[in-house]
Amino acid sequence: GGDRDKPTGCFDDSLQLLETGVFERHGICRVYIAAYPEGHSRISHERLVDALSEKLSAAAQRGLDVTLVSQFCFDPKPIIAWTEALRAAQIQVPYRVGVAGPASKAALLKFALLCGVGPSLRALKERDNMARNMLAGETPEALLREVAKAQGERPELGIVGAHFFTFGSIAKTADWMRSVTASATLA
Repeated sequence: GGDRDKPTGCFDDSLQLLETGVFERHGICRVYIAAYPEGHSRISHERLVDALSEKLSAAAQRGLDVTLVSQFCFDPKPIIAWTEALRAAQIQVPYRVGVAGPASKAALLKFALLCGVGPSLRALKERDNMARNMLAGETPEALLREVAKAQGERPELGIVGAHFFTFGSIAKTADWMRSVTASATLA
């Protein structure tokens, strides 16, 4: 994306890809655009807001449906606050919350630092229960329950699901999802 000092190749952001028209020429009608509830370590808040607006406009001009997919977070508060701000700005596209799937403490910390999820990481340390679960390599269940509760109480938030960052542990994430689905079905 746009956070490298020197891009590799001829594109340095996803807006340029949208503007090529290549998606619609090849029958692609839905695109997923990155979202940053906790900001980005190398891109200013103002630039993120402008870039999102530009990408949404470019996609609309080309007849592409858009879903936002966020960076992963460990704390539901920034997710919910960012979604409320998005809707207050009249941005109504669907939104998938990025969450870390079950992973080791080392993997979570490594990717959290790389992806700039510092505010959420600090919140994790302050919230013993969630911190113990996520940093012990367990699950994002507590975060997802809080986000689902907010969405249930306020359907206008438009949160349509979750995107799991598996950090190479696809099977572990899939197994966890199956177990959660099975226990929800039995409840």
